[in-house]
Amino acid sequence: MGLIKDLQFSLRQLRKAKVFAVVAAVTLALGIGCNTAIFSVFCSVLLRPLPFSDPDRLVIVSERATSLPMLTASRLNLKDWKTQSTSFEEFGATRPVTMALTGGAEPEQIPGQMISGNLLHMLGVDTVAGKPISAVDDQPASPAVALLGYGLWQRRFGRAESVIGQTISLDRQTYTVSGCFRRGSSCCIRHQISSLPWGRGLANCRRTAPCTRALTLSPG
Repeated sequence: MGLIKDLQFSLRQLRKAKVFAVVAAVTLALGIGCNTAIFSVFCSVLLRPLPFSDPDRLVIVSERATSLPMLTASRLNLKDWKTQSTSFEEFGATRPVTMALTGGAEPEQIPGQMISGNLLHMLGVDTVAGKPISAVDDQPASPAVALLGYGLWQRRFGRAESVIGQTISLDRQTYTVSGCFRRGSSCCIRHQISSLPWGRGLANCRRTAPCTRALTLSPG
């Protein structure tokens, strides 16, 4: 009974001081919201494991300068890292791009990434339809191939598996659809298309950094 009387008294006091009650409620709401947001970030960054196989062995390698602590790597430098490195088992690369998808429906700009042939194998990422891009597709004479993100596959192609093996036009270049990512795949949260060859359009110059990020797999 004492607790109920205390609550009734508190409510009467809050009704008398409405401004104080509103400020207290807003402050409490902001505090709870900030704590929830901070914990969500802390959980996703530090507590929840990365959605890849062997996440503790993955390392992002980049170049650096005095004024810029993190630079993207040129294609030739990445090639040398692969040849000369004794500390890492394997190197993969990704290059964010925006590609114009044309043909069939209305043209649209699609956020995508060009990836090296071994990247999906390194990350342990698979497809729900078709097959993932592999090192076999990363040869000079191999045709250009693309993987569709689940959202793009569902929205533009109605999740039809018949799209596998068909060609699409990206930036006026022809790509063969190799497969489609699973729903919620970590590789297509921000990118709706992953394609090869990842080195297309990159200058063979060490002084340029064509937005290439290197991911490596350290020895187990």
